[in-house]
Amino acid sequence: MLKMMIVDDEPRTLDGIRRCLQWNELNIRIVAQASNGRDAINLAGQLNPDIVLTDIRMPIIDGIALSKMLKKNVPQTKVIFITGYMDSVYMKSAFKVGIVDYILKPIDIQELEHTIRKTAEICLLEKMEEQRLAELESRLRESLPLMQKEFLEMLVLGEIGVQEDILERLESLELDIPQIGSYLAVSIHLDDNTSLKKQYSALDIQRLSKRLLREIKAGLDGSGSIVFELYECQFVVLLHESEPDKIREEHLTEKFKALAIDIQSVFHETMRQSVTIGIGHRVDRLEDLKDSYYTALHEVNQKLSLYEEDSSLYAARQGSNSYKVVERLKSIMHERFAENLSIELLANEVFVSPPHICLLFKKVTGETINGYLTRIRIEEAKRLLTQGTKKLFEVCLEVGYTDPKYFSKLFKKHTGMNPSDFKRV
Repeated sequence: MLKMMIVDDEPRTLDGIRRCLQWNELNIRIVAQASNGRDAINLAGQLNPDIVLTDIRMPIIDGIALSKMLKKNVPQTKVIFITGYMDSVYMKSAFKVGIVDYILKPIDIQELEHTIRKTAEICLLEKMEEQRLAELESRLRESLPLMQKEFLEMLVLGEIGVQEDILERLESLELDIPQIGSYLAVSIHLDDNTSLKKQYSALDIQRLSKRLLREIKAGLDGSGSIVFELYECQFVVLLHESEPDKIREEHLTEKFKALAIDIQSVFHETMRQSVTIGIGHRVDRLEDLKDSYYTALHEVNQKLSLYEEDSSLYAARQGSNSYKVVERLKSIMHERFAENLSIELLANEVFVSPPHICLLFKKVTGETINGYLTRIRIEEAKRLLTQGTKKLFEVCLEVGYTDPKYFSKLFKKHTGMNPSDFKRV
């Protein structure tokens, strides 16, 4: 029920208002009454009433002053004035301090009921909106870690490369990556993932990944670094330093060698697994982190001799087979662009590990997988918008995006026009 407080310096008026309506039927409970503005302020602070019905002329603190204080202390409270006269200047002052309505004396019961019902409806609508926003914020808060991870994946894989977009997303996703300084990516792989899948369940591997993530974070002491799992048992460390000279590859190499030894000892004892680490080169812009990451990934692949030992990649390097893999990837993206196509999902479809298809696709086509997929989606969006029968959010969903705002920015980046403007052309 909504809570209401009545304020009037005439006891008969207070009593009459309490008795004249069936408040329960209006879903309202009268929680307090006061004979002056000072008492009303104290009670409002304790009870947080939804509605205050108050006389405009009272001793100590009048209705205008009371309304100002209520607006400051309990801003959600709706104020209705009771007044015995209509002074246009005085009533203008009343509306300026935030009252929602007024009732003239002598009070007409039907008018009172109508005004109360109207004000109660405003209160309920606001409460519903507050609840909706709270639920939305809660869902966003719950999904924030996933959204942060998706953004970091896009950053290191080169899907997002416009500085303005990066800075805006950093702020909205509450990621603490400074905008000034130097950056460096480190790639950490748990070796022999195929053997691991044969020996352990998916749940065990998930636990192992979480443990490895904790070990990496502990080894870095959390200073100036972000760690996340890019693929299963494959992690990326993003390092930042405001003083570029402090990021020296040779120093980092020694640091991560020591970290690798610590991590390897833990996992060799428990699961007979080893860890390989690759360190990228230093870059001075966030949008260039992808270059640092691919350098680190290449170093990992060299250390593992994956170009020689991974038969699927080896076959892909033998001319026609490489094009078969890439053409299969293209075909999947053209057929299923509306789905949530992750690099890992695509890798499973062609039986090649995620890092390998990224390198292979870039080598054969000259562009990233995510870049190619984005082009397909934008072309389909242009086709749907040209038809003119679908709303923007429908087009957004049909081409594989869930956030209309992000889709609009991406569309403008690729076409130079907003979707709505493109639709009108």
